[in-house]
Amino acid sequence: MTKFKVGQKVRCVEGNGEAGGGWNLGRVFTIKSVYDDKHFPMYAGASMPGVFEDHLELVKRTIEDVDYPDIIENGEDKRKVLGRLNDLVFVSKCDDFNASSTERTIAELKELDFKIVEEKEKMITIKGKEYSEDTIHKSLKEYVK
Repeated sequence: MTKFKVGQKVRCVEGNGEAGGGWNLGRVFTIKSVYDDKHFPMYAGASMPGVFEDHLELVKRTIEDVDYPDIIENGEDKRKVLGRLNDLVFVSKCDDFNASSTERTIAELKELDFKIVEEKEKMITIKGKEYSEDTIHKSLKEYVK
């Protein structure tokens, strides 16, 4: 099981000024692929070599990073992002993620104190061992081919 997923924003945090392959400390990138390099997961950005997960930390997303299909909330309302066009965000009705409601600018979402709800990975326990739901689904798809 990997620590990070494709699409997450991470920062290079360990090494002696460089983590190899041009990965400078402090460099932030979005994970485009995850692959196995002799039993250690490697994470790569677009057209870049991989870096080990021990050299990375997750970058907390802010409302400026919001995009489909994020869930946002402000303590009163919980909505789904249905789309984004530059600084214009299209959101669902409150607690009805299948119905469109309105559009808001990033500045309006900030003013209304909306935050991105961080998705927690769903885990399944089988014979005392935990597996991510994504891992189970991928394994089942491979099994039924």
